[in-house]
Amino acid sequence: MPDDINPRHSSWGGRLRIGVATFVVVAAATTGGIALGSSGRVTQQTPPSAADTNAEELVGVQPVRVLDTRNVTGGPVGVPAAKPVGAGETIDVTVAGFTDKSGNVLIPADATSVAANITIDEDATVKSFLTVWPTGGAQPLTSANNAEPGLVMANSAILRLGTGGKLSVFNQRGSVNVIIDVTGYFVACGAPLPTSTTAPTTSTTMATTSTTAGTTTTTAMAQSAATCTPPTGGGTTPTGPSGPSGPSGPSGPSGPSGPSGPSGPTAPVA
Repeated sequence: MPDDINPRHSSWGGRLRIGVATFVVVAAATTGGIALGSSGRVTQQTPPSAADTNAEELVGVQPVRVLDTRNVTGGPVGVPAAKPVGAGETIDVTVAGFTDKSGNVLIPADATSVAANITIDEDATVKSFLTVWPTGGAQPLTSANNAEPGLVMANSAILRLGTGGKLSVFNQRGSVNVIIDVTGYFVACGAPLPTSTTAPTTSTTMATTSTTAGTTTTTAMAQSAATCTPPTGGGTTPTGPSGPSGPSGPSGPSGPSGPSGPSGPTAPVA
């Protein structure tokens, strides 16, 4: 398992429009999902309601380590002291507004959800599983990853953030060291992208000014806010802006000549 904590942070020069449910760890059918509890019984899970689903934008980032319970170089991360998560223990992990040790904000405070890799290190004492959910919500009967002694186990998930921009992490049995790396975060539609002090090497449609290779400047991406209107219930796509007017058509034929006017008066005889 690599011990590097937070490599240099960068963000995509663009966004992906996506609808994110309030809590996504396992997929559920529209009539409800199922989860298997530790006792082996099957429990009905209620799917997110329509009111909990909102269009949001995904901003991809170079992986940001928000949790590392191990005693490694640069660690621990996200906990006050290095120690495994014990049997039946729950810890809360701050994600939104996460900063590195120099105070640089790597995940904005207005992040609503994250795409993350959840890793259990090989030193797990017994077979177990982790549950990860939004802090402040009811703990679901789901597994975000399974522990296997002697093996490094990793899994990916899209997770809604809860109270204080946090995630809650529960371990069922034994003790496990847990690592969470965020690979992208979601923000409400139209929210600004993070400010960058180094322009990309190619021009981008998200910036208000184009850039060229080797140019270093403050990009305008921080002020860009893409329109992201949620689709209607019928699934129709919003109408885009009108295109430019076409060229003028050719002139029409000349009209017929008008009638001759009346004759003027006769001139007097000299």
